[in-house]
Amino acid sequence: MTKKTDPAVLMQLMSPNQEVVLQALQGLRSTGSPVYIPILAEMLLTGIGPEIRNGILALLGDLKEKESAHVLVETIQNDHFLPVRKELIAACWQNGLDYSPWLSQFVDWVIKNEMEIAFEAFTVIENLENFPETDIREAEIRKINQALQEADQVKAYLLKELRGIIA
Repeated sequence: MTKKTDPAVLMQLMSPNQEVVLQALQGLRSTGSPVYIPILAEMLLTGIGPEIRNGILALLGDLKEKESAHVLVETIQNDHFLPVRKELIAACWQNGLDYSPWLSQFVDWVIKNEMEIAFEAFTVIENLENFPETDIREAEIRKINQALQEADQVKAYLLKELRGIIA
């Protein structure tokens, strides 16, 4: 995995020419490094056109390198990216990488965020193939039970379903 960004790729991603940007995104599909994930998330915050936006989201939804999961979660945790948190979390369940080490973070996103974001985080957990050890799952269930005391009807339904998945 390359730890540094390629200046040529950065120039292409920042190009005012949509075709150049789309070609750069296509290149990242085959040769990209997780180091570009925060840059792509930053681009989502700008006034990019729908074709580039869709290209970025498709790329994030197709990530295959294991290290990408860590970088994507770190990016989502950054409140700077709150306006695109829903889309970034959706990319997690779409790309199918292993997010089980971040179960607690995804549970928090279900509990603390509006329904659209909560549902995306729920979907990530629902699609996990591996769950952490029992003591971690039990701690998350306690957290969910606490949140149920203050949840509205819709969120309560989601939390009860989540509790069943984690148990």
